[in-house]
Amino acid sequence: MLAADEFERTVASGFGSADTGGGWTVVGSGASVGVGRGRMVLGQSGAQVTATLPTVAGTAVDAVVDASIDRAATGSGPALSLVGRRVGSADYRARVRWGADGAVTLTTVRVSGGETTLRSVPVAGLTAAPGDVLRVRLQVTGTAPTTVRARVWRAGATEPTTWAAESTDATAGLQQAGGVGLVGYLPGSATGTPLTVAVDHLSVVAP
Repeated sequence: MLAADEFERTVASGFGSADTGGGWTVVGSGASVGVGRGRMVLGQSGAQVTATLPTVAGTAVDAVVDASIDRAATGSGPALSLVGRRVGSADYRARVRWGADGAVTLTTVRVSGGETTLRSVPVAGLTAAPGDVLRVRLQVTGTAPTTVRARVWRAGATEPTTWAAESTDATAGLQQAGGVGLVGYLPGSATGTPLTVAVDHLSVVAP
């Protein structure tokens, strides 16, 4: 086990320390822990909260987290990213976006001097309303190239057997061990604030 967090504590500001994996480093305001969840309150359009576990490092990572939102937003919708390899300010991540119509989009992303979409897919047959819990799984494995693959499904349902988004990438600087993290984001086009992204049941293992 590289990292794990059930968020069974109370922290007024920030995420405190994970059950396994050390202390969380949080950038942005609005992070707290309570009632068995980590919370990222996005108070305005364009708001972002980033929480990372910098002492966790690996080139082979299999990460899972539960995520939900507390209210609908217009525009392109709020998002939660699960980061599977973070080196400095660069990373590989899987992003789940909630659409105003309930549609769910899954995107694998490379962040390195800007964001690059590796693969983006609407998740067929999956819709999510505020309060519905989605389970996100991301695997980041290998170097030169790195394989990035992700899937998302409704928590409590059977996990899909195939990866919804999969790609390879060999960007210099990311072909080494890195940390893991979570990013909550509300696009500039979104309205309906404040909006809370909640996370729970984080598990990070070496596949």
